[in-house]
Amino acid sequence: GPAQLVLMASLARRYFLEGRSKVEIAEEFRLSRFKVARLLDASRESGMVHIEIRQQREIDVDLSARLQERFGLAHAIVLNTPDSPDDPPDALRRHLGRAAAELLGEICTASDVLGLAWARSVSAMAAALPRLPGVPVVQLTGVLSMPDDDHSSVDAVRDVARASGGPAYVFYAPFTVPDASTAQAMRRQPEVARALGHIASVTRAVGGLGQWAPGQSTLHDAAAARDRRELRRLGVVAELAGVFLDA
Repeated sequence: GPAQLVLMASLARRYFLEGRSKVEIAEEFRLSRFKVARLLDASRESGMVHIEIRQQREIDVDLSARLQERFGLAHAIVLNTPDSPDDPPDALRRHLGRAAAELLGEICTASDVLGLAWARSVSAMAAALPRLPGVPVVQLTGVLSMPDDDHSSVDAVRDVARASGGPAYVFYAPFTVPDASTAQAMRRQPEVARALGHIASVTRAVGGLGQWAPGQSTLHDAAAARDRRELRRLGVVAELAGVFLDA
């Protein structure tokens, strides 16, 4: 009857809106905790109380939670893509960079050492970072110069170090070189060796997973056509900081 509906509404308001416990509500209305619990359940079953989980801006909350549960991840954020399929890739990278910056700002602590691998999405994250604890920032990959991009891995590390107020460990060696002997010689250079020596202390690393396809990986776009074809023949479908991945 009406009295029961009014009672249900009063209990629901205190529990769902005011955050009162069932014990507190039971004492106020001189009811048992079990009676309060039954009336709260009834308020939801009748439609009096409607609980809605809203999407937050570009984040797909439901898919993020499912991904996190499916793979046992500590954190997972899935973004909705821009409304228009004609939106440029840079727009999506800005969305991704902003979400990554917010997540890093939440989980990074003063005891962490942050490593950054070059990717355009990592550069977008560096530009959007909030103030971080004073963590050291370590460059994980060399410099990859792209004709349409004047922001390098060194710039990204320094941007993040400015946001944290911590030291930046950088080097100016290229991301790729023609052969293994050149790479070994580069690694022996004092500047490079000092920076790479900090990698073992990295507790959180940020990189970009690039599909092995035009426009989806800076390493793909910088590679010679012969190397692209050979890597695809070997089954490469993506790369992460220069590590090639197959299916």
